Amino acid sequence: IATGGASFIGRIAFGNHPSFDIPALTIPAVHALPPLAYLAYIVLGVVLGVMAVLYIRSLYAFEDFFERIPGNYYTRHISGMLLVGLMMTLSMHYAGHYYISGIGYATVQDALTGMLTDPWLMILLFAAKLIATSLTLGSGGSGGVFSPSLFMGAVLGAAFALLINRHVPGLHLDVAGTAIIGMACLVGAATGAVLTAIVMIFEMTRDYNVIIPLILGVAFAYGTRSLLFADSIYTTKLTRREHFMPASMQTSLYMLRTAIDFINVPILRAPIDADISTLLAAIRPGRPVPHVLVFDGDNLSAVLPSYMLRLQLKRRGQGIAFKIGDIQGAAYVVTRADAQLFDVLAMMRAEDRDVALITREGKLERAEDILGVVTWQDIVEHSNLPRQMLTHLGRQA
Repeated sequence: IATGGASFIGRIAFGNHPSFDIPALTIPAVHALPPLAYLAYIVLGVVLGVMAVLYIRSLYAFEDFFERIPGNYYTRHISGMLLVGLMMTLSMHYAGHYYISGIGYATVQDALTGMLTDPWLMILLFAAKLIATSLTLGSGGSGGVFSPSLFMGAVLGAAFALLINRHVPGLHLDVAGTAIIGMACLVGAATGAVLTAIVMIFEMTRDYNVIIPLILGVAFAYGTRSLLFADSIYTTKLTRREHFMPASMQTSLYMLRTAIDFINVPILRAPIDADISTLLAAIRPGRPVPHVLVFDGDNLSAVLPSYMLRLQLKRRGQGIAFKIGDIQGAAYVVTRADAQLFDVLAMMRAEDRDVALITREGKLERAEDILGVVTWQDIVEHSNLPRQMLTHLGRQA
């Protein structure tokens, strides 16, 4: 809904036209492509996979470099942008255009329409944009990595096609088509969004002839980057902060949250001889029903999850009166506050428990050690997933 609404408003404001005016591609029909052409696109994918590694490493290397420079945030950013401005000035002086300024869509357009015909200039532009982006973000500037990926992929793809056509007569790679595939290769390899890159470029071209070379190029680009460097440009930042994210979990990020994040119901400590009616009378309408920890002196006697108290609330009108210690509590496990939900679910399912007591160190020695209580219901409500799915994930763990 959000994407559709944004696209609708964007078309009203900016017009119903694509980001790039892509000329009609002259790639022959898919069945007519010679095997050597497919090999060329595979080589392009491998090259751009290596360049994606260079891109990722460059960004964080410059970030580390600027953090070591004496001074504060402002002096570091001024020095970085001074160098970017110098590069732009040199670009205008020697090439007649501020090629690397801004998001660079004008340069991408020139690569697609054949305005740029010197492959060595485009390779130089790739290096310049890589350095300019690394200087900007590394020195503390605010910006994205997506548009620079389009820029660098387009110029390197176009340069690749020109060099191949020059040195391999008869292959006739389409320069615009190869530039487009280059864009997808670098975006897919650097960000890890492989399907996004393929679908996005197909939507831009709407040319079925480019699909097979596109899939081959992006697949080999992503595979090469993954082989040489495990993290994407986004997950590298998390890894550097020691927030490790397995690839199998990247579509279920809530499973990497810690147990303490799922404490959303208050706890109430009560003695074992407390009267149930007195306890229920303390629960105010409209307030969350707490989890109750029943203590016999200093020892934890039972854990009464909120769903047990809700059941007693329904029975309160029946005139039932008894001690809270007469209720059989729920079985529980004890887990660390920083344990990941994936591990908590595995522990609860392995021991067939409905409740997890959260302590700082995963040990229960004193009543004060308990930071909170998490039940299956808390997890379901907090993650917006059905319990059956969470049970299945716990079984996998």
